[in-house]
Amino acid sequence: MAWLDALRGIGAMAVLAEHLLPWVVPSLRPYWFNLGIFGVMVFFLVSGYIIPTSLERQGHVGRFWVGRIFRLYPLYLVICAVVGLLAWWVPLRAEVPRDGTAIAAHASMLLDVVGVGGVADTMWTLTYEMVFYLLVTALFVAGGHRRSGLLAVVFGVVAVASGVLMAAPLLRGPGSRTARPPCSPPGSSASSPAASGPRPPGSWARQPLPCWCWRAG
Repeated sequence: MAWLDALRGIGAMAVLAEHLLPWVVPSLRPYWFNLGIFGVMVFFLVSGYIIPTSLERQGHVGRFWVGRIFRLYPLYLVICAVVGLLAWWVPLRAEVPRDGTAIAAHASMLLDVVGVGGVADTMWTLTYEMVFYLLVTALFVAGGHRRSGLLAVVFGVVAVASGVLMAAPLLRGPGSRTARPPCSPPGSSASSPAASGPRPPGSWARQPLPCWCWRAG
């Protein structure tokens, strides 16, 4: 499993570089390649390997979910509490509803599924983790782990086909995410809201956190 730790390290360094380089050494940031998305995808790939293996090794859905809850929720709840306390000085993001739906969405971690913004922009990744946990659990209960090879091929074909079919109109459309200018540090003309344009409602495209913080201010 040492190679998985190495992949985690690569993913973590990529995400860290995406957040820090625009502020520390902007000239080193590759604007033709999103290091943050690359790092997140690496983490997703690692989870795709570890989670089914962990569930199959334990052989018990209850133990699996207890382990997942204690692994994810303690730090997650601390972050939610800290952001809530700081709301007296730093207002919550506009995407976070000011009612009970925000509490329910955060409790389930299914923020993007129900269309609710997280108190921290990077919480969108937890939605995909949680959906994957639910999918793996459903497949395990249905005995899908005994046909994992076939299911992997089917999901792979569907993913590639979906990517091809969905990418073409997005790349051609006027609101293409690839056409959006990269996030620039404060003080540059490209970093102004007028230069970058409004963010499309419900867009899954994510900006680096420092850029979001500056724009929110």
